[in-house]
Amino acid sequence: TNQWRVAELAAFRDPLCMRRVTQGNPIGSGYYSHFEGMGKLFDEAARTWWGADCSGSGSYNRFTKLNCNKTKGYWAGEELPLDAEDFVAGEDLVKCVKIWQSEVMEEQTSQLKVEVWNGEDWVTSTVS
Repeated sequence: TNQWRVAELAAFRDPLCMRRVTQGNPIGSGYYSHFEGMGKLFDEAARTWWGADCSGSGSYNRFTKLNCNKTKGYWAGEELPLDAEDFVAGEDLVKCVKIWQSEVMEEQTSQLKVEVWNGEDWVTSTVS
């Protein structure tokens, strides 16, 4: 399985993707190389990438064959500041998600689940 690669990820407070959720601390399942850090997901630069933390060998470049395990459950997101106005909306916060994945089909995911932390547990978002 190839590495999941994402250039940008953005969550919005409205169904038309006009009002972006307050940006916070990038979090996720990790990344393979230092130049693919979690912050690359939210840097508004389409030429930088986050890549899932798969295992590989030898020197790394975009075409290095990595050993990715789909059952691991790779994930990425943002941790909102507790004082963010958006934080109080809870599970109703995210109404739209935009994801810019790799143009290479083998580096894309075919499934996406949006979850929000409600203070006690992860719950599925009410994305419309």
